[in-house]
Amino acid sequence: MSHRTPLSIPRCLRLGTLVLSLSAALPAVAAPNFQTWAAPQNAIPIAVSGGGQPQMTAYTGSGSGFLMVQAGQSTWSTIGGTGHSFNPKISADGMTVAHATQSSVDRSQAALYDVSSGSWRALGSLGFAANSNGASGGYYIESTANGISANGQVVVGSAYSDASGNRTHPVVFRDGRVFDLNAAATTQSGIAQSVSADGQTVVGYTSTSAAGSVWQWNGSGYTATAPKAQHPETGALVSIQASQVSANGRWVAGGSVNALAKNYGTAFAPVTFSPATLWDASTQSAVLIPFDHVIDTSPTSTDVIRNMKATVYGVTDNGTVIGAFDQCLGCSTGMLQTDTWIYQTSTGKALSFDDYLRGVGVSLSATQHVWKLTAMSSDGDAIAGMVFDSATGTSSTFLLSQISAVPEPGTWSLMALGLLAVAPLRQRRKANEAKV
Repeated sequence: MSHRTPLSIPRCLRLGTLVLSLSAALPAVAAPNFQTWAAPQNAIPIAVSGGGQPQMTAYTGSGSGFLMVQAGQSTWSTIGGTGHSFNPKISADGMTVAHATQSSVDRSQAALYDVSSGSWRALGSLGFAANSNGASGGYYIESTANGISANGQVVVGSAYSDASGNRTHPVVFRDGRVFDLNAAATTQSGIAQSVSADGQTVVGYTSTSAAGSVWQWNGSGYTATAPKAQHPETGALVSIQASQVSANGRWVAGGSVNALAKNYGTAFAPVTFSPATLWDASTQSAVLIPFDHVIDTSPTSTDVIRNMKATVYGVTDNGTVIGAFDQCLGCSTGMLQTDTWIYQTSTGKALSFDDYLRGVGVSLSATQHVWKLTAMSSDGDAIAGMVFDSATGTSSTFLLSQISAVPEPGTWSLMALGLLAVAPLRQRRKANEAKV
């Protein structure tokens, strides 16, 4: 029989003192700031900047354009923007907003809003417009904006490529020019959806959202790469979505694609689970983001776990992804029961966002549920969305900021190790005191 020599008291004391001193030097334990507002005019938060005091933009859907609010403030300010673009983005420093706004009479183009001057500047188009309301008139959409670089100098989006209004091309606005990322296409439609902090990496698609593209700046234009993932059952490499890129350009995240969907049920009563994906540009490999619930393979007509399709809303430099699962396609349950989630590459696990909030010290009540995530800052320090309270029957806009103030799991491990190391010493002292 082997015996393990126990740690001596001096060694325990030295180890415990060392570990506790290391843990004491780490950031103080603190919950992030969780701020909510009564959504003005049913506004939906769309984009959020970083830097500790983030600004957030929202679309009201009521004709008054877009709004902006800063963390710590209680009132929203109107910044205008009445064009047909519902996807405004804000630069990392919070000083520039990009989306489409009215550039002239009945014309809507991608544009930049300067927070300092309070003014808009149109970015141009490919020279074609589409009538959004058909023969009844209304805005003619020439181009839209969907992503913006950290300094606000590079904007990505889409622009109509012909006068019929049947096709859009993914485009990049930079250096006073409009770069068509699919100029050779005559029958395909596409869109650029996200851009890295330096404007070098752009993601989106050229023909179908199920086959994403990653474009890299080469000094004079962009070259394309098609991200792929290995099918978990067949092992074949299949195309995946590319809807969000991290600030450093390494991580590309996307929602569901048919090639990776898991089908249950029968042809007459299909049940489908479609996962999100995370592609690592440094290794040219991808993982399927796991779902945090057990999939019900025999759902009822109102089962919220039926036909789950993933949507991604943000990815950070360390591979943290936020998203949601659109539930129950064709069923009668409301979106307030949608599952929102967060995935962390460091753990390889996905959590429901409700559980994540409680884990970092945010006090959600039993009646509150985060039913919508809409944006994450490029530095991962702020997340925006909507929270529903069944006790009051109301939804509120929320901003979770200063996430980096929460210690990593390693902090707790160090503290626990320190306490375990000094425990034998405390027990020995108690034993000696009892003998006296």
